[in-house]
Amino acid sequence: MGYSALLYLDMAVAIVVAAAAGAAFHGVLTAHSVTGRVRLFLAVSLALVVLRIVTALLLARFGWEFASRQITYQLPLVAIPVAGALLVAVRSPFVARARASPTVAMATAAAAGAALLAVVDSLLVPSPMTAAWLTALALVGPPVGWLAVTGPGVSSAARPVVRTMAVAVPALALVAGIGTAWWSSRLPGRYDLADYAVMDAGGAPGVRGGHDHSEITAITDLTGPRDGEPDVRYTLTATPKDVTTSSGRTVHGHAFNGTIPGPRLEARLGDLVEVTVRNAGVRNGVTVHWHGVNVPNAEDGVAGVTQNAVADGERYTYRFRVEQVGTFWYHSHQASAVQVDAGLFGAFVLLPREPAHVAETMDLVVMDHGWRPPDGFASGGSWDAAARVERHEAAPGTRVRLRLINTDSLPHRYRIFGVPYKLVAVDGTDVVGPTAVDNKALLLAAGGRYDVMFTMPARGQAVTLTGLGEQVRMVLGDGAPAPGDGSDGDLDLLTYGSPAATAIDRNGSFTRDFRMVIDRKISWVQGRLGYQWAVNGETFPRMPMFMVAEDDTVRLTFVNRSTAHHPMHLHGHHLLVLARNGTTATGSPWWTDTLNVAPGEIYDVAFVADNPGVWMDHCHDLSHAADGFVMHLEYEGVSTPYAVGDDTSNVPE
Repeated sequence: MGYSALLYLDMAVAIVVAAAAGAAFHGVLTAHSVTGRVRLFLAVSLALVVLRIVTALLLARFGWEFASRQITYQLPLVAIPVAGALLVAVRSPFVARARASPTVAMATAAAAGAALLAVVDSLLVPSPMTAAWLTALALVGPPVGWLAVTGPGVSSAARPVVRTMAVAVPALALVAGIGTAWWSSRLPGRYDLADYAVMDAGGAPGVRGGHDHSEITAITDLTGPRDGEPDVRYTLTATPKDVTTSSGRTVHGHAFNGTIPGPRLEARLGDLVEVTVRNAGVRNGVTVHWHGVNVPNAEDGVAGVTQNAVADGERYTYRFRVEQVGTFWYHSHQASAVQVDAGLFGAFVLLPREPAHVAETMDLVVMDHGWRPPDGFASGGSWDAAARVERHEAAPGTRVRLRLINTDSLPHRYRIFGVPYKLVAVDGTDVVGPTAVDNKALLLAAGGRYDVMFTMPARGQAVTLTGLGEQVRMVLGDGAPAPGDGSDGDLDLLTYGSPAATAIDRNGSFTRDFRMVIDRKISWVQGRLGYQWAVNGETFPRMPMFMVAEDDTVRLTFVNRSTAHHPMHLHGHHLLVLARNGTTATGSPWWTDTLNVAPGEIYDVAFVADNPGVWMDHCHDLSHAADGFVMHLEYEGVSTPYAVGDDTSNVPE
């Protein structure tokens, strides 16, 4: 059974335990005796606690982080009161219509309270102090309330008042707690995200909360070259665009230079690139982020962090020098969950200074946005699935490079049939010693890129690319589509390719060490109650702010305790994967800027802090980011003059 199924089963069992224990307490109160039904409900509760122990141990196989809360807190919290209540109930004589003893009532009340708290703990993921107060309330509150209402020291005249107080006091406390949480979650109309973040120095001393704006370098100083004639100059004009889908439906979207995706941009290593972005009708403003390109911080294109959103009728110019080679992409980073889905994205290909002279090489960019060939669109429920399959003529013996770019918000799995292939680059970094692969699938993170190469087979044979939903997406060659017969699983980048030395000593010491534990919890965010994304127990805007100093070597551990995939994207840096679920990487150095962390997975990664600034570090499932799964990496001594909030035009996600 997979991690997500186990987690759902564990939660379902916890709810049934609470229901059974509550039914036992209700039976004592209504029947005024320890009936066989009360004993049965308590026995069922205890049996289900044993089942939860089993599910917790199964979860622990994925790592201690995935079962620690259940094993160390929830299970003892429930098992002891339920077992005690059952013991008291079994020892209590069965007498029809005889009043149950206070001991039985208080024991069953404590069992019901503890079982309910276990469910609440899973939903709220409270801090240790809050959990301690809730524990005291759950274990002591129901018995004390019952005793106050029914105890022999309460006169018949005072009993209505005591009953009212027993209900009113907890209710008022609950309302006060909820009201305080709601009020404190409200944000001003204009604010700096760093002033609300939880500063985390990764074990290094001396980190202050918020910003001291008198002793900092502003992001506006961390620009690309301001002077000099650019080697490459582009203009991207963002406009509204109506799109007719494959089913004939008209959808309102956006486009760069009138096309979706936007135009393919190219530059060569060492080029000075200048891109001017014009907003011609996008009412909420627009930016351009260079996904995976380690540009200077001021050129990163994030509204409210590195610039203000470009308003309708205005323009903004980015300038930076190309220091990488590979497959990248660009997209708006203003309300990106809406704008990227609506069409504001395109490919950005960075080529070597001197092109490789390989005869008959076909270079194809494959942008997958739920798959959007020229006459079909599909993503996020807004677009219809494409009806057409892309076809490309390719002569036998032609070397083909497919640049796969997943611009969707979900991981996509690709299969190539009809020819062995090599995975030659991941997120713009070459793979060392790639070997031929046959019948292996490629799982690509949302926002990630794979470059694959192969040689076209003999005439009359075709190469087939399948994508999301195993649908045929592309056919190369003049033959019939190669039949797909499944695969031998996914290609594992942890072992693929040949090992090589890196600038990071995998076994050395790290100057900063961070953990990112991903959960979901019921919480207030900006005055709205919901099932929110949480990192290290905190929800937006009180997410961690990872603090580093220039030249630090940093280790970062992702722990995904949720049931969703999270493509973690750190701007301005590339991550070296060290291990997954405790298994050390042994293949080619796996450098990535968008790492898919699946449910129940733990990844250890590392990077060098060599690009000063304030950088977004977020989930690239853009709907998750829009719901608050947004953090930042901040260099000490650097700050941003830009702000977010309802009184600004900036919506980073």
